[in-house]
Amino acid sequence: MSPLDPLLYPRAFLAGGWHARIAPLLGDPDATAHAIDVWLATQAAVPTALRRPSDPFSLYDGGRASEPRLRLLSVLPVQSGGSVDKKGLERILRDPHAAHLEGFALSEKGAASVLAKGLTDSPVARIRTLEATDAGLPTNDELSALLAHPKLASLERLVLSGAALKERFLMIARAPAVGSLRTLVLAGCEKLPRKDFDTFAAAGWPRLESLHIGSSTWEPKDGARDGLWKAPWTRNLKSLSLSGASPTEVPLLVASGVLPSLQTFSISTTKVTRDERRPLWSHLRSCAVLSTSGPFDLASAEALVASGCVPGLEVTWVDFTPEARAALVAAGFDPQARKADRVTARGFSIDT
Repeated sequence: MSPLDPLLYPRAFLAGGWHARIAPLLGDPDATAHAIDVWLATQAAVPTALRRPSDPFSLYDGGRASEPRLRLLSVLPVQSGGSVDKKGLERILRDPHAAHLEGFALSEKGAASVLAKGLTDSPVARIRTLEATDAGLPTNDELSALLAHPKLASLERLVLSGAALKERFLMIARAPAVGSLRTLVLAGCEKLPRKDFDTFAAAGWPRLESLHIGSSTWEPKDGARDGLWKAPWTRNLKSLSLSGASPTEVPLLVASGVLPSLQTFSISTTKVTRDERRPLWSHLRSCAVLSTSGPFDLASAEALVASGCVPGLEVTWVDFTPEARAALVAAGFDPQARKADRVTARGFSIDT
């Protein structure tokens, strides 16, 4: 099995790892660009998607005009009361050292507007990652401006959650980044009609490898998302998370050919019974991370064993019955051992 790609699911990796590495330099207001670059040359193995801070930090100490410590960050969090708020973002976007930034995680109201207005004249060359959650979710106009900006034309990771997406859902399907996105997390797909999902499916998504689609407050009408699982591009997916699956989706998922290539699979539903979900498990040939709602019984475990993925499972968020767990252990189920086997080669551990 190929290793999990941090760009597709960086939150699955230990977020504190990079902050611990950069802490001495990030905490030093006298750190120079040269010293930082010398140290960064030793960190080539750390993907830039993981170069995001997880603990509080400060910038521009002592009235510095520019901040070389920005070079330590690739994905910058922006939140009210955090290390960087939207006013701080205005200054950072003007800083020559911002050229090192390639992603933003927005959770403050108005931060998306600041980003959209400041990008054109900013040293930031391109944005590979854009995450906007809760209060930071862009308005329709803000999202339209961002998706149309040439510096987001090669966007690879987009996360939107915190409220119903409504018109924003189709904005994404019509954006230039359709051709470049590799990860797409849309957690506010409330009450979208079938025609919107069909338009989304027809967009093509030539590079998409990781898709999270659903809502924590609403489950789609039966058949609303069926067009997704008839689209050829779904067979390129390595990670799939479905919230609120409907009964019609299970046979379509099985027939689509998407399941055997999935490295991570999550499905939550109140409409699909345990027995109706069982056909899914025997097709998860490459699965390393599995999550599902409801009890997982012996027959389901036997179907999962038949897929051949069980010895490779590294993380499970599953309520196994005792009989199911015993059958999986007999087939080689040992997540901690798999994690230990892979962490050296990958360099990062899955966060359970």
